[in-house]
Amino acid sequence: MKILLALAITATFFVSCSSKKKPRNFELPYKVINASDRVEPDWLSNANKYEDKQKGMNYFVSESEHGTKRLCLKSSEVRATASIAAEVSQEIQSDYTEVTRDEDEETTKYMSETLRQVIQTEVSGIKTVLQYWEQRKFNEDENGLQKVNYACYTLVGIPEKRLEKAIKIAQKKALGMVKDSSIRAELEKKFNQ
Repeated sequence: MKILLALAITATFFVSCSSKKKPRNFELPYKVINASDRVEPDWLSNANKYEDKQKGMNYFVSESEHGTKRLCLKSSEVRATASIAAEVSQEIQSDYTEVTRDEDEETTKYMSETLRQVIQTEVSGIKTVLQYWEQRKFNEDENGLQKVNYACYTLVGIPEKRLEKAIKIAQKKALGMVKDSSIRAELEKKFNQ
């Protein structure tokens, strides 16, 4: 009886070990030679993985690459701020396309650019929460040259109330861009849902 129990436990152990997903290995074109932290943070790929979230805050993350660390960090910070405007603009643009069923690329592009500009000028209260950087030494190219570059990541947070205010301003701007009063009324109804 003990032998059967031991065999069952051993078989269960081997089955559970073999079914576990194994990490994939990639051959990267660079080697990390320095970093701001020895462990890569979870939030790099997804701001929702940031563990110290504060209630009433929305988080966004962006990355940048540059040969100079200072410029790399600044660029990733600016891109993270711009990602807020892009997300809000995309949401409003989706509502507009859904209501008008207008897929004219020129109109959509103009609306998107205008809304991003409005949002970027109106958004305030964005706080840089965390930054992470890596210094990367790339493999030699065909000419035997090796490039050293920085990869930088910035996590920013914005209070929900300020984000909602920016959305309202952008929605108002979008409504002002619509000439047809029936479409404007339908779009306004969609925004207020």
